[in-house]
Amino acid sequence: MTPATIPEVPGAEASRADQVLLALLSLRGSATPAELAEATGIPARSLTRALARLAADGFIDGSKTRRRLTAQGFERCRPPRAQGSFDAAVVEVFEPHHAALVRLMADAVALRHLDPERSWHPSFAVCGAPGTGKSSLAEFLCWALGLDPQRHVVMVPSLSPGELLGRRVPEPGGAYRFERAPLTDYPFVCLDEWSQADVAVRRESLRLLDGQPAVVIEGERVALRAVTLVAYNPSGTAGLQAPLPEAYWRRCYVLNTDYASEGRGLASRLRSFYERRPPQALDLARLALPFSELRSAALALITDDEKGFRERLTDAGRTNYGDVRAAEACALGRAARLGLDSDDDPRLVVLGVIHDILSLAETIPGQINPSGWRVPLTEEERGLAGADLLRNAIESHKGQAERIKAEREQKAKAKDVDSLTLIGRRASVAESFRQAAKAIERVPEAARPEATGIRAQLRRLAADAEASRSAGALDKIRDLGSPVAAQAHAMRAKLDDEARRAKDAEAAARAREQRDRRTVAERAKAARARDSENRRKARAEQAERIKQAKPLRDLLARKTTRPGEDVIGKLVALGVLSKARRPYVADSRSQWDKLMGKPERPETFYETVYVVRDGRVWRPAAFDSWQAAATRAALQAAIDHVDRPGPLTSGVPLQLSRALAAPAQARHGVAEPGDTLAMAKNRELARKLKHP
Repeated sequence: MTPATIPEVPGAEASRADQVLLALLSLRGSATPAELAEATGIPARSLTRALARLAADGFIDGSKTRRRLTAQGFERCRPPRAQGSFDAAVVEVFEPHHAALVRLMADAVALRHLDPERSWHPSFAVCGAPGTGKSSLAEFLCWALGLDPQRHVVMVPSLSPGELLGRRVPEPGGAYRFERAPLTDYPFVCLDEWSQADVAVRRESLRLLDGQPAVVIEGERVALRAVTLVAYNPSGTAGLQAPLPEAYWRRCYVLNTDYASEGRGLASRLRSFYERRPPQALDLARLALPFSELRSAALALITDDEKGFRERLTDAGRTNYGDVRAAEACALGRAARLGLDSDDDPRLVVLGVIHDILSLAETIPGQINPSGWRVPLTEEERGLAGADLLRNAIESHKGQAERIKAEREQKAKAKDVDSLTLIGRRASVAESFRQAAKAIERVPEAARPEATGIRAQLRRLAADAEASRSAGALDKIRDLGSPVAAQAHAMRAKLDDEARRAKDAEAAARAREQRDRRTVAERAKAARARDSENRRKARAEQAERIKQAKPLRDLLARKTTRPGEDVIGKLVALGVLSKARRPYVADSRSQWDKLMGKPERPETFYETVYVVRDGRVWRPAAFDSWQAAATRAALQAAIDHVDRPGPLTSGVPLQLSRALAAPAQARHGVAEPGDTLAMAKNRELARKLKHP
């Protein structure tokens, strides 16, 4: 018999006696006092008293040098055959299909605890809509094993891949070492909400479902002790299997909880049960493995095609539920859990395991033959100890199955009334989530990580809404997804507002640019108009200059002067000369006397002169003909003025004082203040004539 684990018990005498019994059981029923002292750690005197008490109660016999367990002692050491505290609790709380999965998981935990190096261990999966008791299965098993559900029922979406099996941890000096995750040493773990985890986390968690005793990670062997239950919601219309890969679907015993309408009051039953019952109804430390493999008669119940349970399954059912290794492992674990001896017949245990496996297969469409299934008992099997318990379990399952069938029929009648409403609501909720996800498909790069996470949540929620089977489950999904959809719409509104502001700014910039272009164009147009006007004026002025210069050139080309021709009059009419008056300047005394008549009384006289364009002043006598030098000089100056750039004028407006003063100043020096130079010259000349 495989040694049992001896728990650490306080030093009371009764507890020491139990320790001694368990030590004898682990030492194959016989041991010396020294071996018992080493196994239990009890002091010699206390061990002697405990042995004496056990011998008096008939649990041990033998000599003082070697003690042996009696039949009564073996019976005291092992758990009750019916394991009533656990199996009765399972039947009390769960419906038959849920109860079948709980019993099979307990069997797997027992075998993995007693034979961790076994080459194959079964894994489990539970799928269904929210509110159908998936997580409650794991929490109940934690209660039965005395485990903390907060640690052993883990929310997979909150984990990283390294938290499942282990991760690399840096060490001083730049080296790394592999650190195992605590989860690998748990006897049981439930991966809850598995379908909502990241792909990398789901991929890593599949290694826990391989059924192997260990895996190799980065060259280090990592032992796996945890029996794993995967709980997930099916992915919409993709079927019950998705997103669990098909290969791992075949390796797991799968329960579909959708047959349970809203958990059928499971939450209230569990709450009442936990308040009345203490935890740890299944003590792994008190278990022992009666045999390492099933005898041929018991194994035939699994493998025999005629009598075995495989013939009750369809081809798909044999693939998914007909694994011989998994069924044998559960049967061995149940044999240990029910306290069988190595001499006991395990056929009833195997039949009980078959009953539970077929119960699970019944929840998946297409796994059971259309003719149904039952677990018949032969006359020999009916005479085995515990047959009544199995028969009662079968009858209980049959009765509950009939009740569930009647409830389904009644529910189907009511469902016909509101199915269309539920279908419409389901499609509406799913479509609202899809529309919210579609609203943030195209976002700027800065908002892309957040939008990707929100879209993933919304798509998952849409799939869950389409897969929901009840109004209550749909309401839960809608309430769960409403904040996520609101976040998506808020992000879309914010992005639209930013895009609108950017568009408005761009439009304003384009308007400014267009306005600037129009201004530049208008200025260029005005400049072209001015240039055109200036060219027109220049052409007009040029024409005017040519027009004005032509008669001047004609006169300048004349070689003769007709008798009586008024040269000065034509020059004045053409604007060549400008008539002016100036003080008379006498050139000699005789001229002065002639003009004055009275030299003793000099006076100021004025004479008429003509001013040319270049500022020269001439007396009328200088213009006696067209060939005269003054005439030609005046015409040339006028032509030069016409040809010279600048505004044209019809005459020669000159200030007489400026025109007359400049030549006199050059000839006669500085005048007295207030006098013109010509007047000063006249006075000087008169003074000389008067006072020679």
